[in-house]
Amino acid sequence: MSYTSSYSTFNPACMSLVPVIASYNTAGEIRPLYVRIEDISYKIVSCKFISSVALLRFKCQIIDNNILRPLELTYHPKEFIWTIPLV
Repeated sequence: MSYTSSYSTFNPACMSLVPVIASYNTAGEIRPLYVRIEDISYKIVSCKFISSVALLRFKCQIIDNNILRPLELTYHPKEFIWTIPLV
């Protein structure tokens, strides 16, 4: 009998999948540029890389209705997905 375990960093109970347009430099560093949340696209006006273990976390700011809002984005390199915390 074989046992297969799949490892996933994505937890749908506390994360929401979001599409992100990102830029990569020649060193392989990633920088998110745009994010789509609930069918609305937001330009990321500033973004700071904050940690990397199994996930890449970013503290970003977007403009929503002329208001600067914080946004935490997480990239899951094993699944090639971006998430934000559920509100």
